[in-house]
Amino acid sequence: YKFFSSLIIGLCFFVLFSVLAGILVNFIFTPEKLTPKLLEIANEHIEADFDVKSAELTLFSSFPNFGVELQEGSLKNQNDSLVFFEKAKVEINLSKLILKKAIDLKEVSLEKAFLNMQIDEEGHLNWDVFQASESEGDSEFKIEELTIKRLKLDQASLKYTNHQDNDFVDLQNLKAFFRMSYDKGRILAQLKSNFDRLQYVKEGFELFNNKDIELKTAIEYLEDERKLSFRKGELAIKGVGLLLNGVLQADVEKEQVYTELTLQLKVPNLKSVLDLIPEH
Repeated sequence: YKFFSSLIIGLCFFVLFSVLAGILVNFIFTPEKLTPKLLEIANEHIEADFDVKSAELTLFSSFPNFGVELQEGSLKNQNDSLVFFEKAKVEINLSKLILKKAIDLKEVSLEKAFLNMQIDEEGHLNWDVFQASESEGDSEFKIEELTIKRLKLDQASLKYTNHQDNDFVDLQNLKAFFRMSYDKGRILAQLKSNFDRLQYVKEGFELFNNKDIELKTAIEYLEDERKLSFRKGELAIKGVGLLLNGVLQADVEKEQVYTELTLQLKVPNLKSVLDLIPEH
């Protein structure tokens, strides 16, 4: 009896959810209505211009979370194009959004994305746009908190340029998975990634230009110190294993960004090391 009662309740819930989802998707939150509202809310909480061709609800594929699928999106500031993607999916914790005005993104995935990260001569970070604007805007919805639990990148490319230290990094066909946790101004992440090509240029000298690379590392970001650290990383290039540790820290008063990267060979083999050095 209990089994059949539970089965009937479950079926009723599923039918009710399907009907409500159909009404929301097809009549209330159509892409034509959802897209401009989403852009309005997003652009009031960042110091940049966010734009997408269309936004559509994905209640079934993201159940029990609230999902949105975006097509052809871009994020730009006054000087640079920061991000472009062909397709993105976002899953949101709906209860936190309603009760706490907190955007808790369970998962964000980007397909065929381009990310452009730059530090200019004065130490300004072009991606430092997620700040409260001086203007409160006209929207009644105010974001109190923003967190991302999982981030996936597929067929992405990334360019990083530090004009202070003359560093340049170029990653091609990047596939990456980040799992993140948050604790009082501290963000911890685990990264697993592989990419077709890595180019690293330091002060005009090409140190790396290799293919078929895998990277696993722990990442820590301290908000008050504006410090990003890579710890106990494992980097594999052409079958050669390297240990990776590094720091990226911004000094606001001096308008400088401090960077340090160390690589240690896991298995000492001179020939393997020489094979990694680009020909000049």
